[in-house]
Amino acid sequence: MTFIYAAIVIILLAGHFLISAIQGTVQDKEEKIGTRWKLPSINLAHSIMGLFAGLLFFAFVSQIAGQLGISGVSIILMQAVAVILFVLVWTGLHFAGRRIGVARLSASLSIFFRGNLLERVFSLSMNDREGPLGERGAGSPFIRSELYEQELIRGVLDIKELTVRDVMVPRTEVVAVDIRTPRDKLLEIVTEEGYSRIPVYDGTIDNVLGVIYTKDLIALLQHRNVIVLEDIIRPAYFVPETKQLGELLKEMQTQHVHLAVVIDEFGGVEGIVTLEDILEEIVGEIRDEYDEEPEEIIAVQDGGFLVDARTPVRRLNERFGEILPESDEYDTIGGFVASHEGRIPRLGEAINVGSIQIIITKRSKTAVKQVKLVFALAGDSRYER
Repeated sequence: MTFIYAAIVIILLAGHFLISAIQGTVQDKEEKIGTRWKLPSINLAHSIMGLFAGLLFFAFVSQIAGQLGISGVSIILMQAVAVILFVLVWTGLHFAGRRIGVARLSASLSIFFRGNLLERVFSLSMNDREGPLGERGAGSPFIRSELYEQELIRGVLDIKELTVRDVMVPRTEVVAVDIRTPRDKLLEIVTEEGYSRIPVYDGTIDNVLGVIYTKDLIALLQHRNVIVLEDIIRPAYFVPETKQLGELLKEMQTQHVHLAVVIDEFGGVEGIVTLEDILEEIVGEIRDEYDEEPEEIIAVQDGGFLVDARTPVRRLNERFGEILPESDEYDTIGGFVASHEGRIPRLGEAINVGSIQIIITKRSKTAVKQVKLVFALAGDSRYER
């Protein structure tokens, strides 16, 4: 729409200048052409084109300002136009009024200033948040809706740059069952975890046989002597960890797949990725009534932040700015700490990285579980809670 406005304004201005040139030619040769109707007609067309060009230019500038998020530009332009209009009307009343009558001209032009229009126009300000104009304030549903749409568009664009590895659930956190798991134990796992699809392996998770749907367990429980676990296993969908996320989303839609097993270049299982994981990269976190509400980043009283070690580094950079380097060697803050130190740091150990300090607050024998971020740049608005 912006380009359409610009094109129309350029065409009208070109026509305006063309009519100006014709008007000058007609005035020079008015004795040959005649001025009873042609010259006034040209003058009228000249004025109409100039008027429409000005109005469209005003709309064009207002739209550009709105797209750039410049608040109050329309109000400022309205006030400027009101000043110009007031000067023109006053001039018309002063000079033209002698010929056609001041009272008649005043009555004709008073429509533009009915009801103290100037007073109302100049009473508007960028801080005014009441009335129809105020409904587009920072907290209004209009702005919230626009911001949400921008986030959706940004999410769609981001998945083109992400790979499966960026969003997958790592193998250490995958809930899977062995093919030899007793039925009672299987039912207990399904009930406790609440997942609708669970990978099944034989001996080790690197040997995935397929996926079971919890709804299929009903038949297994009803016909214990006829149906065994192998009968309800469905084929697994394997994808490489380097696969582009947008491509996987298309494949899941066409293949009607909701869960994929992620493998590395050697065929080992790296984790799993679900359709919900991909959609959350576009629309944000999706939770149902059974999901817990874990917080990845928790502000503490001393000004620091407790961070789950599984939090992606890119998410921290989105929250605080580019505070940590991103690399293909790691994805999470826990992976960054292990890569940076070349080992699993001790509990309570502090690591200095640029302007921040990373303190290990929780760990296991094999991995960091939680860290605390302390920013040296006190007072920086990026690090406020």
